[in-house]
Amino acid sequence: MIKDGSILLNIPKNLDYKQAVFFDGMRHALEIIDFSYKRLYQELTKLSKLTQYQKNYTHVYVDMWAVIDAIDRFRCLWIMQANSIAIPSPYSTEEINGSLQQVRNIRNVSSHMAQKIDQIIALNSSVSGSISWVSVKNIQPLNIHTFVVRSGIINGKVSFQFSIPKEKINFIEGTGNIIIELGAYTINLSQAYEYVCGVSSYIDEQWSLQKERLLSLNEPFPHDVFASAELNLTK
Repeated sequence: MIKDGSILLNIPKNLDYKQAVFFDGMRHALEIIDFSYKRLYQELTKLSKLTQYQKNYTHVYVDMWAVIDAIDRFRCLWIMQANSIAIPSPYSTEEINGSLQQVRNIRNVSSHMAQKIDQIIALNSSVSGSISWVSVKNIQPLNIHTFVVRSGIINGKVSFQFSIPKEKINFIEGTGNIIIELGAYTINLSQAYEYVCGVSSYIDEQWSLQKERLLSLNEPFPHDVFASAELNLTK
């Protein structure tokens, strides 16, 4: 998602420091989105190939919620940065809020589960939500299946929705159209991911010329530190 030459990886030291911090927050959110989404569709692809389905799907939900949380964090940083009101279509504050509103709704249900528990009970929903997707089982002849995982206890009859594509699918390693449902809300996580990819590309397009000017006199900020030290346990 973030290219090597991106300003998000080369934030100039002479950029306004507050904007630099906003960019750094966006960079971290985008890296989490990209890493977790890729690992998510890889795990969903593996599930689609199982002949005996497993009973624990924690690994899927870890990445699913990581993507949802990071997308909403990116959205907040985008709309609260300086001069965000001047950002044009299709990534204006109004449009990014509209495109990612359902992500925020689902994230808020999960983050405030105790307060939303009556809604969850009334809808007989899962407290962790359900995730559905489509995967290519065979290329020739073409064979595509739809799958769904609903975690949590089952009280009587439950309803859930398979992933039924309504538009062109962007398959990644054979999997696409990832749908998340929780409570009264539904999101197409694949579409949300592609939209955020578009915002990331837009950042670089807008800053390509300015980045060269800003970096002509200043090096970029260094970032990310890994350190270690030996502990003295003899005393």
